[in-house]
Amino acid sequence: MARHPTAHRIPRDVPPSSDDVFVERVLETSAWAKENSRLLVVAGSVILLLLLGFLYYRSYSTRLRNTAEAQLSAIRPTVASGNAALAVRDLDAFVARFGNTPAAREARLLLAEAHLNAGQPQPAIEAVRDMAGDLDNPLGVSAAFLLAGAYEASAQPDQAVEAYTRIADDATHDFQKVRALDAAARIRYEQGNPGAAVQLYDRILNILPSDDPERPVYQLRRGEASARAPAGT
Repeated sequence: MARHPTAHRIPRDVPPSSDDVFVERVLETSAWAKENSRLLVVAGSVILLLLLGFLYYRSYSTRLRNTAEAQLSAIRPTVASGNAALAVRDLDAFVARFGNTPAAREARLLLAEAHLNAGQPQPAIEAVRDMAGDLDNPLGVSAAFLLAGAYEASAQPDQAVEAYTRIADDATHDFQKVRALDAAARIRYEQGNPGAAVQLYDRILNILPSDDPERPVYQLRRGEASARAPAGT
């Protein structure tokens, strides 16, 4: 008797189709989700709370910045009035309340100026010391100049020269460097160290172009310092 044509076929492993693999993965995922439903609920709740917290913080920060800017605008007339004591009071309160806002950076500059106007250089130093370390920020350069001026006012000339020299070394713009070097040279000259003043004026002349209208002024100052400097300086 003839055998059926399929009698000699040998069963072979057939690779699963992509549809079978997809269904298998869905079933596995579904089973895992059922086993870990509590974990998923907790994780989802945590993510939701984090998202809500982030949205609240962003909204709160925006409101705080806007409030700080409005409050600082209200204080400006007091600062402009020349009443240093009142300006210091209002700015101190402002910084205490809005110390982490962008407006507080400007307020610290105004506070340092108010302290200097009131003859209080040490509080002025404290107001801008941290800001003066960031010379990449335009307000940081202003803070550094105020810091140096406060050191001068508190009879700390060496610290003032150090602050001015740091501006000259790290500031972005040449006019800032020239202003800082000129102030440092003036202090050294007044200290009776004209040789150091000459070196600082030389740095200024190396910065200024040959046709700069201010160049003769610094050449004259250098000449005066050089005339008083010891021979060979």
